[in-house]
Amino acid sequence: TDKGKLGLKPQGRKVGGKSFKASIILCGVSGSCDIQMEGLEEVETNRYQMICQQFPAKKLIRFWNKGDMAGFVKINSGGGGVEEDKLDITPSVFLLGSGCIKEVSISYLGQEEDRMCSPVVAIFTGPELVRQVLRRARLLPGAARLSGNPALMGISFTEHFPGEEMVKNREEYSGQLTAVDVKHFYQKTVKHLVTLTMPHRKAEFDKLMLEETLSDTRIDQSIALPPHSTHMTQISHPPYQTHSVGPRPANVSFQPTKFPTPAKNSMQMPNSPPTTDSHLLLIPHHLSLSSGGEAIFRLANQSPQPVHWDLSWPSSKLSISRGAGLLSPHGQAVVCVQAVPGQASWRGQVSVYSDNSVDSLEVEVTT
Repeated sequence: TDKGKLGLKPQGRKVGGKSFKASIILCGVSGSCDIQMEGLEEVETNRYQMICQQFPAKKLIRFWNKGDMAGFVKINSGGGGVEEDKLDITPSVFLLGSGCIKEVSISYLGQEEDRMCSPVVAIFTGPELVRQVLRRARLLPGAARLSGNPALMGISFTEHFPGEEMVKNREEYSGQLTAVDVKHFYQKTVKHLVTLTMPHRKAEFDKLMLEETLSDTRIDQSIALPPHSTHMTQISHPPYQTHSVGPRPANVSFQPTKFPTPAKNSMQMPNSPPTTDSHLLLIPHHLSLSSGGEAIFRLANQSPQPVHWDLSWPSSKLSISRGAGLLSPHGQAVVCVQAVPGQASWRGQVSVYSDNSVDSLEVEVTT
């Protein structure tokens, strides 16, 4: 631990003919960690994608600490409509010394029917020193109200990490702490979001059977009938007519006839508008953000069937990740909402569309 003193002495000002000065004691540890990741395709800042070619999917990520201080890495499932037991991350928590390299295996154990899912993995990195400071400072009076950040998704970082005793002996901070020191952890921890892109199934149109094309679910052909006319003919089938494909019986005759006039009171099926009877549960239903701030909410599938969901929001006011997906039965997804920096106060909604239903998330942005 390095110690120093900051002296403040106003120039040209005296009190009672005497000059005065103030001193502030400084304590700190020099250095920084710089954890780099290899094996990912960067989409934008701190957002990556990992392309999977087959099921089950397995990928390796290499972590390399290029800094001169030890750092920590913690990896968690970030939602995406995927149950956590389908993701295997080994190891999920570890410390990385200066110049050290470690490989992490991420396996997705989903099946073929899970192709529509896009699992999201959240990776948190930062200096191990500030994590140790957090563990000590959070116990001080007044630290509780300064602890926590929505971007950390409610994940705890105060548990024991393998090998932390050795790091503490080399890089321990021995100075005094205040409650405000918990902020160092939230300022220096970086969150990376990695989306696993599943392989797409090729369409196999050539395998349709003839019986499937003659299904009763085809479009009603009465809408394609020509105008009423008495000079047109059609084939009249015998009493034993059949829909099988093959040579027509020899006793089929051609007789002039009239097309029946469609009934005026024929029933038409209207399009069903979206309803509010949704299988999705929004937790919470209201978000309050500061300009440029982030918050998360959860989508929970309350039904025993998979549910597709899609979000609609004003892009000039909000940035949302991710905007659509498929929730497995009783599964959950975590969605991150960020207010566009520099905007004025605003109140609006994010629409959540699912299978023939719609929900609303109230969003309030304050300056």
